[in-house]
Amino acid sequence: MTRWLPVLAWAGVIFAFSSVSHLGTGLGTWDHVLRKCAHATEYAVLAGLLVRATSSYPWAFALAVAYATRCTRRSCGAGTGRRSTSASTPSVP
Repeated sequence: MTRWLPVLAWAGVIFAFSSVSHLGTGLGTWDHVLRKCAHATEYAVLAGLLVRATSSYPWAFALAVAYATRCTRRSCGAGTGRRSTSASTPSVP
């Protein structure tokens, strides 16, 4: 069970950050590139933790893809993910 605790903790971190609607830095194109790199890195860490927990690359890959698919389809949050439109979110001056 102790091998699964880091997996669960990291999945919680992914869930928490994915439910934040705006994490922009204001760097324009670089902001987009940095967010994509961070996204790939967070799932790479999850895959590494899953390999450690399952001792199987195929199972780790399958579980990581399943979690990523679930997060992508539901924005990994409580309906407030990055897919929200600017019309539905209040603007902050």
